Amino acid sequence: MSIRLKICGVTDPKNLEEIIDYCDYVGVIVDKNIKSPRRVDESTAKKLLEICIRNRKQAIALAVSRDGIDLAHSLGFDIVQIHRTDISLVEYAVSKGLSVVPVYVSPSRDVDEKRLSEFLRSVHSLRGHVEFVLLDGDKSLPSLDSGLKLSIESYSVFVRMCRENGFRAGVAGGVTPLNVELLLGLRPDVVDVSSGVEVRPGVKDVEKVRALRMRLQIAR
Repeated sequence: MSIRLKICGVTDPKNLEEIIDYCDYVGVIVDKNIKSPRRVDESTAKKLLEICIRNRKQAIALAVSRDGIDLAHSLGFDIVQIHRTDISLVEYAVSKGLSVVPVYVSPSRDVDEKRLSEFLRSVHSLRGHVEFVLLDGDKSLPSLDSGLKLSIESYSVFVRMCRENGFRAGVAGGVTPLNVELLLGLRPDVVDVSSGVEVRPGVKDVEKVRALRMRLQIAR
């Protein structure tokens, strides 16, 4: 199976139209509790969602609170990404009938296997509602020489442990078209990219997105 591409933090409907053919997932930041230049208002979120539906792509709303989950649900999103290691929020999203992308945010470049194992166990009973589990590095982490936030060993451990627990594995954290090849041998199910393909916050470089897609296709 080919590795799927998630482009996150899209803000401009016209820009999304330019890159939509290269995406499998599109991440839209809707939660007002997320302080980011990539957060969009409700009107824009609806336009982005409509483009995804029309092109048969899967839109994922990003949230860190119950209010954000409620907003995503009311806007019509089917999948919500919980960008906080808080199982109660994952459970709440599932109770609303949403599919979920739980995110394990590592505070260090080397993932704590015990904590990761506990996290995966905590969402195991919900796995029928989990689209995939995502690994990301904390925003405060400096990039490594490769540009990635986490060590290759951390990504490798994560993919392995997800497989062992019956989850699809998504990887994020400083991914660009230039360093994604470091991850391809690990065979993650999803590669999640935001700033690594941007012209400016929220606006994606079409050629960088296309180049990234081509690298994932070559890795089949």
